[in-house]
Amino acid sequence: FWLKRSSFRAPISRTTHRPGAMQKVLAEGSRLRMTDFRLAPGETRSIEHPYPTLRWEVVGGAEPRLPPPVFFKAGSAHHAQNAREVEYREIVFELLAGTQPAHSCEAIQQLEAATKFNPMIGTEVNFENDLLRATEIVLPPGGGKPDDFHQHTLDYGLVWVGDNMKLGLWHPGTDGKAVAEFRDQDIEDGFALFKPMANGGFEEAEGKPVSYAMHSVTNDSKESWARCYQVEVK
Repeated sequence: FWLKRSSFRAPISRTTHRPGAMQKVLAEGSRLRMTDFRLAPGETRSIEHPYPTLRWEVVGGAEPRLPPPVFFKAGSAHHAQNAREVEYREIVFELLAGTQPAHSCEAIQQLEAATKFNPMIGTEVNFENDLLRATEIVLPPGGGKPDDFHQHTLDYGLVWVGDNMKLGLWHPGTDGKAVAEFRDQDIEDGFALFKPMANGGFEEAEGKPVSYAMHSVTNDSKESWARCYQVEVK
């Protein structure tokens, strides 16, 4: 399941500090890199994007939705400025796969039509183009339903953001009812991974969904919100 760090190529410490700014690679796979970017109050940075890139602002507190992310084409650049009195933070997704999708819209529709459970992997789609789909999971304290399963069909990366997060992970049992992989699992802020979905998350021999593609998530904390920034790579 997604908590196992063996499912992605973990980077060696790759934190870059510059006066007023910091960026730290959280996880990297064959098609996607996830970075935690922070900018101090009053600071400005010029940022270049060698890969197609999605930049997604981090929020806290009781915000029921994440702000919309911003997409930058490969070779583009922009200036980031923090005019606030508090640190600005983004989760940055770089598409190492480049500018050509591995799946056409028709192929994705066919994969999703064949799923046993909902292929919508979050609580809201925040952005989508021909290269990626950005989907949030926002769970208030005690939020989420064990039997609200979703099914992955595309390679994806995720980053959990929040303080004092405690999550539950569930999978469908043989009778279709929810079975807990774990409960009350402490998840650190910035936990990230990249998960490939070979063959669209289906077994090649029999065409059945692979077990790790189907699960649900609950927020087992009574006090803290849990937020997951997710990008599916097409």
